[in-house]
Amino acid sequence: QALNTCSPPRRDMSPELWRGLLSLLRGTSTVGLHYAGEALLYPQLFTLLGELGGGRTSVGFSSNGHLLSKDTSRSLVRLGLGWISLSIDAATSGTYLRIRGRRDFEALLSKISFLIAERDQRGNHRPHIELNMTLMASNLREAPSFVELAAGLGVDRVMFQQIVPGGTQCVQAADGSVFDY
Repeated sequence: QALNTCSPPRRDMSPELWRGLLSLLRGTSTVGLHYAGEALLYPQLFTLLGELGGGRTSVGFSSNGHLLSKDTSRSLVRLGLGWISLSIDAATSGTYLRIRGRRDFEALLSKISFLIAERDQRGNHRPHIELNMTLMASNLREAPSFVELAAGLGVDRVMFQQIVPGGTQCVQAADGSVFDY
């Protein structure tokens, strides 16, 4: 879709707002830091995780995984991220290219493997790592292979969801990035 068909850029939650909510958030069992877009782009993510981490609250988010550098993965484990759901939508590089338009499927799998190794090396059970696949005509036949891929990586959970027909969700982030689902 063209940029002009997207909704206006979304704004990140201000640190002042979430700091004002900390006492309420710390009293919950689960906090999901996402709606649409990429949580790893949030400049205050590690500060927020530090403020919420260590308690009974399990904090997590969805990600496409591309920003999982080694330093980012180490920080997520160190800060006690509770869970991360990685949307990859494919079990093979060819399908990943068709759906996501990216040629870096193997690099993404390496990033996921590093996150798992970092978590396991520290003896943590956190973050709980999930791979998710939005089922559509172009990847449905790969669902069994997706489960095998997840098992081979050592992730904790696989999630399948259906694509919502009859619409699109196109969001332009403040930095100009476009997420067109």
